[in-house]
Amino acid sequence: MPPNAYFTDSKHITAGKLSSERVARGIRAIVYDGMITMIPFHESALLLTAFKLRILLSDFIDCLILASAINHCDALITEDTDIRNLKKDEEFNALCTRTNPRFTVQKLTETI
Repeated sequence: MPPNAYFTDSKHITAGKLSSERVARGIRAIVYDGMITMIPFHESALLLTAFKLRILLSDFIDCLILASAINHCDALITEDTDIRNLKKDEEFNALCTRTNPRFTVQKLTETI
C-alpha cells in the first residue's frame, strides 16, 4: 500500500453497503490514532485545488477529499467511480502533475 494514503467510504453508507455504526467506529479509530495527521479544510492550497476540481466533479465534498489527498498524500484509495474516472482526464492529470507528480488514485484491490 502506498505511504500517505487517504481512504474514503462515505458513499457506501448511503448505498447500504456499510452501516453508519461501522463507519463511525472507523472514524473514532482514526481521530484517536496519533500517527494520523488531520488536514484542515480551510488551508489555502487545498481550497484552490478543490475549486479547480469543482469543474471536473459535481460533488464539492469529493473535491475537498480529493484536493486534500493531492496536496498531502501519495495516493487516494477509493471505490468512488467519479473520482477514479478522473485518471483518464487530461486536465486532472495536468493538475496532479503540477501539484504532486507522485499522486495516484487507486482502488483498494490495486494496492494489495
